[in-house]
Amino acid sequence: METSIAMMVIIGACILVLAIGLLQRKAAFLLRFLVRALVGAVAIYVTNGCLATAGIALAVGLNIWNLCVVGTLGIGGFGMLYAILLYMNL
Repeated sequence: METSIAMMVIIGACILVLAIGLLQRKAAFLLRFLVRALVGAVAIYVTNGCLATAGIALAVGLNIWNLCVVGTLGIGGFGMLYAILLYMNL
C-alpha cells in the first residue's frame, strides 16, 4: 500500500512540473503576442499619419482583427496589411 501511494505522489509531482512548464510557455507566448500587437498598433498609427501627411489616401484601420494579425505575424503581418490595402486600391 505504501508503494502505490509513493508512486502516486511521484506521478503527481511529475504532472505538476509539466503543467508549470506549459504555463510558462503559454505566458511567454501571450506576452510576446501582446508586445507585438502594441508595437504594431503604434506602427499602424504612425504609418497612417505619415501617409495622410504625404497626401496618400491609404489607411489601415486600427481594429481587433488587424491587431491580431500584427500580433501573430509581427512585421510580416504589418507589411501584409498595407500590401493588401494597396492591392485593393489598384
